[in-house]
Amino acid sequence: MTNTPDRVASAIPNLPCRFWRNLQALILILLPTVEMGFKYAYVHGLFARLFLTIQTGWLPTVRAVLHRPTLLLRPRELSRTFMAHVWVLYGDEIDDNMRQAKDDLIRKWARGVVLDLGAGHGHLARYLDRPCVSAYVALEPNALMHARLRAEARAAGFVEEDGSFVLLACGAEDTDTVCAALAAWARQFRVGAQTGAEAGAEEGEGDGQVVDTLVSVLTLCSVPRPRATLGALVRRTLRAPGGQLLFHEHVRSPCAGAAKWQDALAPLWALFFDGCWIGVDGVGAIRDAGKRAGAGEGEGGWETMEVWGVEGDDPESLFWHQAGRCVKGA
Repeated sequence: MTNTPDRVASAIPNLPCRFWRNLQALILILLPTVEMGFKYAYVHGLFARLFLTIQTGWLPTVRAVLHRPTLLLRPRELSRTFMAHVWVLYGDEIDDNMRQAKDDLIRKWARGVVLDLGAGHGHLARYLDRPCVSAYVALEPNALMHARLRAEARAAGFVEEDGSFVLLACGAEDTDTVCAALAAWARQFRVGAQTGAEAGAEEGEGDGQVVDTLVSVLTLCSVPRPRATLGALVRRTLRAPGGQLLFHEHVRSPCAGAAKWQDALAPLWALFFDGCWIGVDGVGAIRDAGKRAGAGEGEGGWETMEVWGVEGDDPESLFWHQAGRCVKGA
């Protein structure tokens, strides 16, 4: 017999479809034209994707609330509950679409200890060349994704028992927790770590520079204060010289019209995608992350920084992508 929460949830319409369609039409009518010739199909596509997202996550999230009403008092946890169901729909599809790009970036360059800044379901593990990667450290604050993340890591040959896989249930912005966990892991498994002084870290930032490769794939959009967060991780966790940052992000469009639409629609998108903020200047944040604290304009920076686009990507898209590789200097 169906339990009460499931009966109640099944009685709730899948989605107030008419409301969302009317909202889409209203925004398209009322928002002024930001640039002649802008491809409004991209705006329509964003709403179509948002509509599908809400259809997918609505009922499972309602069921979760009915089983645990206290979720309503924990908005962050509620958002992650919704996102966990949504990512079941999108995760594999996005990974399939990025397969060649990940092969060219991750499989080609990832080496040593790899720190994944936004692991999700652990798709990155599929692209790690096991003989070249000694350990996979995954940051994922959403506990509902951990089971699949562990399974993906194990399938790729990374397991917690021997220290080759480390799962940290925090976000990249919690740099103190990340650094402390890395230092403890290095001590336990006798991984050689640079001291803060050797790596050029600021006084008081501690030791634990054990990471050879930082990886950020579709992650910076949901990191609070991406410039400060990424800068701290580069200084405090990445080996010098030679540590590298590999990235593939959707970033701010170089087209003024598209960028204005990104700004206008970002709050709505973030509401349903666990804080994902479209239009973040990810490349700028990465460029700044290579600078040492106190460096003036034009000083410091990465030893090398390569940035490239994604084949077939339109700069007017609201999800314009850039990828690249940065290498840390001495």
